[in-house]
Amino acid sequence: MKYNEVSDTLSHAGRLDSIIVAQCPIISGTMYAVRFAQEYDGDCFGWENNIYAVRYDTQNELNSGNKFLFDYNLAIPINLNQKVTLGQQNQLI
Repeated sequence: MKYNEVSDTLSHAGRLDSIIVAQCPIISGTMYAVRFAQEYDGDCFGWENNIYAVRYDTQNELNSGNKFLFDYNLAIPINLNQKVTLGQQNQLI
């Protein structure tokens, strides 16, 4: 990924109401985007970012980022086969 693609991704992450992490390793661009979204949290725009992540029955390297988010209470869990619908405030309903 080129530098300008990374900066574009982080710029979008800081402006989102919700982020859904499907599956990611602990060292990944997804985790960096989650950190960026938490750090900037939309405060200057008056909203709060919600971080959601899929909770897996078994843990491995591919979903180690998801486990980290849950271990430190940084994400709201989504079950693997859960139907996901976002409401008016871009929060899961």
